[in-house]
Amino acid sequence: MTASLSDSFQNILCGYTPLVNRKISTSGKLIQIREKFKENHDVFANRRVTVFCAGSIGRKDSGKKSDLDLFVVANEKVNQLDTYNFFANLIKINSELKYDKFSNDGEFLKVYQLDDLTKLTGTREEDSQNVFTARMLLLLESAPACNESLYYEFLQCVINHYCRDEKSHDSSFKPLFLLNDILRYWRTLCLNYEKIRHDTSKPWRKKNVNLKFSRMLTVYGTVLPLIAGREHSHEEIIEFCKLSPLERLSKGLDALNAPELEPDFLKFLENYEYFLNLKEEEQIQDDLESEKKRILDEKAAEFSAFLYAACTHPNIPLEYRRYLVI
Repeated sequence: MTASLSDSFQNILCGYTPLVNRKISTSGKLIQIREKFKENHDVFANRRVTVFCAGSIGRKDSGKKSDLDLFVVANEKVNQLDTYNFFANLIKINSELKYDKFSNDGEFLKVYQLDDLTKLTGTREEDSQNVFTARMLLLLESAPACNESLYYEFLQCVINHYCRDEKSHDSSFKPLFLLNDILRYWRTLCLNYEKIRHDTSKPWRKKNVNLKFSRMLTVYGTVLPLIAGREHSHEEIIEFCKLSPLERLSKGLDALNAPELEPDFLKFLENYEYFLNLKEEEQIQDDLESEKKRILDEKAAEFSAFLYAACTHPNIPLEYRRYLVI
């Protein structure tokens, strides 16, 4: 595999002002969120528990109407009273920061056990207990809200689980277990959309558009750097997970060594910014103005076409291209 000749794609991303501004704005939000958790030091900081932000804040591309999606992970048993205390403080923090109320009346608030994030992999319980989603969000679109050092410790633990077949200094190791779960997550997202698309009480159009843009970016922006260029150690995979999906994608494109994709990458970023702006301006529902709907569908097609071109590029080893399908 030819080594990357430059950091041109990373430079394009760093030079695209709208998304740079979103990252800066999100960093400011994370500072506010972390300060709020510090005010609740006795509740969270003195325990073996971390809280991370997922969603647009986890992706570092949040806007004015972004929600605060929080996940709690502990590596020790948390009793029921402490669990209630955690949730009461999460609700208070969310309210004080003036975010919308947690979705579905806080249905997804839960303390996840670190052991469950690894040991339940592939079991029926990981779906029924939402463990699979929590694990994928930790890896793919998360940012620590409190106990940052513990967050990175937990992240490393999960990555080590995926890379447990790696032998010391074995340059031939391929993270196929991790790739398989990331692709499974994509198919789960698609399946979840099919479940609600005929439910008139659900904002299915919004979920459909998220699937075509932010969800797709989160998944395939992580797949590409794992399959482009040389093989990666589990330490390098941990570093990938610390980046935003856009940053991972740009690094993967540089490793791919495909300068002919540069003009299309700028268009890709413009299409993503269009999607983010539209989410802020209005609800993306069935009654979206027909012309805007047409433009959005066109941009979604271009968005996915770029990711497909990158992930199936001739510079991707055939073994990986085949693995994405079979």
